[in-house]
Amino acid sequence: MRSRKGPTLLPCPPFVVLLALGFTLLIGCDKKGSEDLNLVPVSGKVTVGKTPLPLGSVMYYPDSGKGNNGKRVPQGQIQPDGTYKLSTSSEAGVQEGAPPGWYRVAVTPTGASETNQTKARIPTYNLDYTFEKNTKLVVEVKPGGGNYDLVLTP
Repeated sequence: MRSRKGPTLLPCPPFVVLLALGFTLLIGCDKKGSEDLNLVPVSGKVTVGKTPLPLGSVMYYPDSGKGNNGKRVPQGQIQPDGTYKLSTSSEAGVQEGAPPGWYRVAVTPTGASETNQTKARIPTYNLDYTFEKNTKLVVEVKPGGGNYDLVLTP
């Protein structure tokens, strides 16, 4: 019988094994495409004077003039009682909350759920609030988040 010999393996120095393991871990831990947005809960109520705004959208635009250079615009739908809760979109999907920092806040008056009945109850307000550049609403979202009520003037 003939003896069959397999390939001869040379001993591998330990640093080569550690190096290969390190590269494997780096590839597995690649965070490309994911973000750490550091979101905090943000909610509030939108009123025109003392009357709740029954529908619409709230958008928090990062205020670079006050040091917020973020690229995401947290936003939320206004509920029939005037309340809103912000969410932020990212590559990972939509997540509740907003990153801390200064924002210029815009409020748009209409929404997908608008009916003739709610349309009749929508109080009129200054349209400057609907544009990021014209709005007078400026909010600092604190690191712990919070409740940020927005009072619009007619």
